[in-house]
Amino acid sequence: MTEEELEAAWAAAPVVYTMESAPTLNTPILARDADGDLALIRWRVHPDVDEEIDDPYWARFDTDELFDPVAWVPSPVTIDEILVLYG
Repeated sequence: MTEEELEAAWAAAPVVYTMESAPTLNTPILARDADGDLALIRWRVHPDVDEEIDDPYWARFDTDELFDPVAWVPSPVTIDEILVLYG
């Protein structure tokens, strides 16, 4: 998704939630970090991470890199659509 599409989805969300209530069952969410950046993210856990070495973390769908979110809204796209977008 483009930055403009992510911004539009964020603006259209009726409620913005704190991360304490974010789903951690591999559910895609749209999140914003402290710098204002947006990303589609998920809670990345075993078996995606080595449970003996890595702790679970919030990861971007497009890169699997760490994302430090401060707020979230429901994802504007389904997990199937995300898999097509980011393969």
